[in-house]
Amino acid sequence: MKRKKNNKVTQKPDEVLISGPLTMARFGSTIVSKNVWQPREFEKHQELLAENYAGVVQEIDRSIAEVTALVSTLNPLTILHRAWQERSASYLPIDSEVAVQQEQVLAARILDYVQSLVASTEPAIQQADMPSDKDWANLNRLVESIFFELIPQYFMCAAAKRRRSESAVDPAFEEFHFRTQLYWCNVTGEQYQVHQVQALRELLAPQSETIFQLYGLSSEQLCDELAKIWHSLTNSVSRPCLGAPTSGIRYC
Repeated sequence: MKRKKNNKVTQKPDEVLISGPLTMARFGSTIVSKNVWQPREFEKHQELLAENYAGVVQEIDRSIAEVTALVSTLNPLTILHRAWQERSASYLPIDSEVAVQQEQVLAARILDYVQSLVASTEPAIQQADMPSDKDWANLNRLVESIFFELIPQYFMCAAAKRRRSESAVDPAFEEFHFRTQLYWCNVTGEQYQVHQVQALRELLAPQSETIFQLYGLSSEQLCDELAKIWHSLTNSVSRPCLGAPTSGIRYC
């Protein structure tokens, strides 16, 4: 009786990434990974991460203090305008989601983070009318360091520190703790923009008097201005502002 031939073909991965004990391989749209630790290597690595926790926290605090001080010296409107222009320009060549690279992610992150900093930072007495190229380069460097270098390190170091200091660690809680902090830092949520302004009108209407005392405009006026911003962001930099003359078109 003839032996059947084994026609099974070994498929080679399209890409392979090896970093320390971690090996990842991509087969088309499928990614598989494998961890191979030498004896006691994982424990040593966890000890190193736990020891680095305090340093990582200090570095995050230092970077946030530095970027906060920088933003306080810049005109909030001009810095937000430039952040939005930079984001829009970075997305012009993008025609699909898979084409998005770190450049586009950083541009969007800067726009989000600068808005938070402007809202939470007391402005300096003297502010520059326009951010210089040096100021903008420093802002990019600091935001990139916080979100792409320090925050991933923080999660690993914090988890290792808890493992070392606590007698029992719940893997499910660790996963929950990691995801909630990661989402809080990086995910804005799935929202329907067309409903946001109306929702804000209903939410802020009872506080209109307080808003007027603080900002000098009613809640309805505030929402009208927010609607203009939403329209500008939705229709992109290439669409003329509503009410602009046909000659010498002004873009926003």
